[in-house]
Amino acid sequence: MPAPDAEAESAGTSDARRRQRRWLLSIGIFVVAAAGMATTSLELERAERSHARQHSQLTADLSAGKLEDFVRDRMLALEVMKWAIREGKLRDKDTFEAKGTAIAAQFGGYRAINWIDEAGVIRFASPRESNQMVLGRSVLKHPQAAGYFRAATRDRQPHATHPLTLFQGEQGFASYIPVSTDPKLGYLNAVFDTKRLIEACFARSQNATSYRVTDNERLLYESPMFADRVSMTSTATVRVLDRSWKLEVRAKGGGREPSHWWVHVMSTLFAAGIAAAAHFALWRAAEREREERTRRHLAERLQDTNKLEAVGQLAGGVAHDFNNLLTVVASNIALLHEAELDESARTAIDEIESAASRGAELTTQLLAYSRKQVVQPRPVDIDAALTRAAGMLRRVLRESIQIELDLERGRKSVISDPGQLDRALINLALNAGDAMPEGGLLTLKSYLRGSRIWIEVADDGAGMSDEVAARAFEPFFTTKPVGKGTGLGLSTVYGVVSQAGGEVSVDSRPGAGATFRIWFPSTDEIPEEVKRPPSSSKFNAGGRRRVLLVEDDPGVRRGAARALRRAGYEVIEAPNGQAALTVWNEDIDALVTDAVMPELGGKGLIEALRKKKPSLAVVLMSGHAPDVLGDALGRLDVIYLPKPYGPAELIEALKSAILSHPPDDPSGST
Repeated sequence: MPAPDAEAESAGTSDARRRQRRWLLSIGIFVVAAAGMATTSLELERAERSHARQHSQLTADLSAGKLEDFVRDRMLALEVMKWAIREGKLRDKDTFEAKGTAIAAQFGGYRAINWIDEAGVIRFASPRESNQMVLGRSVLKHPQAAGYFRAATRDRQPHATHPLTLFQGEQGFASYIPVSTDPKLGYLNAVFDTKRLIEACFARSQNATSYRVTDNERLLYESPMFADRVSMTSTATVRVLDRSWKLEVRAKGGGREPSHWWVHVMSTLFAAGIAAAAHFALWRAAEREREERTRRHLAERLQDTNKLEAVGQLAGGVAHDFNNLLTVVASNIALLHEAELDESARTAIDEIESAASRGAELTTQLLAYSRKQVVQPRPVDIDAALTRAAGMLRRVLRESIQIELDLERGRKSVISDPGQLDRALINLALNAGDAMPEGGLLTLKSYLRGSRIWIEVADDGAGMSDEVAARAFEPFFTTKPVGKGTGLGLSTVYGVVSQAGGEVSVDSRPGAGATFRIWFPSTDEIPEEVKRPPSSSKFNAGGRRRVLLVEDDPGVRRGAARALRRAGYEVIEAPNGQAALTVWNEDIDALVTDAVMPELGGKGLIEALRKKKPSLAVVLMSGHAPDVLGDALGRLDVIYLPKPYGPAELIEALKSAILSHPPDDPSGST
């Protein structure tokens, strides 16, 4: 029987061996894991390096093709001038310079387009104002260009020079293109300022990519940031006539040659297996959290979009029904205005009319919210719009915010929808107010520069960073807390300005406030409120006209019929399109119809009656949005009258329809 000390020694030895095996197993697992991670890291690095090189080379090849096409297009444009010279149409100075100036303006990139006689003397130069100094000078006396011109005279082929100093003083290159095989017809001389040419070609990618262009090691052009960008450089060849340029491309913040493999190797060699596993687990957890956060964010955006769509549809429907009610109210208010009432009753009527006007504004806002507002671009006085906005903002913004108007003298008119423009200005101002919680100065400014009218909305609030300013006009982007903003205010401003043919930008720094600048194309058209006197509901319609009134809402139909009869019209009423076809006769001069009705709507009714009487004057009424009508407004040639309307608006619309569609005469259509 073994002694107790021997058993204890044996057990200790066994434990030591087990511990040793566990350590060896752990070390083996660690070595295998480390080797696997190192191998994976190196493979990923190789793949990344290959991908970066391919991407960089693709960028260089595409850029070279773009530059080559850009120069070739400008050379091909000269073929028109060559043909005209051969045909004898561009052999005088004025005609040549006019044509050259037009081509230079159309295509851009040229420094000059000249005509050189067979002796090498520049006879014509365009554009004339910036190239007067080259007239009468001989390219044969240019120390660098003479050889290329002689080559063109010998082989009658186009030749381009290497980089040289132009007669005009800039650095660039020139090309000599024989007009024909007859030396007497001379040579076209396209001169390019390389900086102007290449920056025009790559105008949209200058911030993202830097370029250097050389011709046989002679520098043609180098982007300002090319030398400072430590990134992978790719090269490509650009063919320009008989010369080959070398194009070097460096991408911004990308294309670096990967060189971090040793970090993975060292961290793997000196990391414990537990740490590596924990790191991987934590990395996976972070990835899952990020994916979940992204999924949740997308789901919330989708939900917000669905909510907006649902509320928008509801708002559009409510606005339609409310428009019908307001139309009835407006018709009866107009009738009451003509009655003999005491002062208190007339005051009450005025209050009802004011409430109806506010209701009409509310339906306009509802239709705008549902993206179904009737967009009616027309001349708008910018100063009047800013003054209106300032008056409204003084009642809305905090008293601690001072509003200052700085309006340059002179009439400033643009083409836009007045309601949309007002809402865009209010959105900008409210956004500025939110940036000044402690109060401050809000400045509304307008001025005219050339053919552009500028608006500035400036505040001295918190400002924003470059990152926030770059995304300010993105839909749903907001820096406000949840529930405080939808992220649609500035994107709406962007849409309104773009629709009017203008642009909007923001200039801001943290702590220095923000200035939003908008420009619109100016117009010589005078706004309607300036040039048109108030309309009247009574006018001479040219004799007693017979009008077919079609409206499914009884209250609206009664009010409209009453207004038309009081204006001197003979009115035939119908509750829908089908009934209107039943009562139709050729003596009817005009049709006033609702757009959406049961059985047969306004569009179908107009098409049916226009087949019977092409000269029929039509007023199309609707409390719905114009998208419900499709292309009917333009295709059917009608006067559109949005609800709610008053008797004066109805009579004015009918007058316009009758004047634009006079009755048939013997010489007209039957």
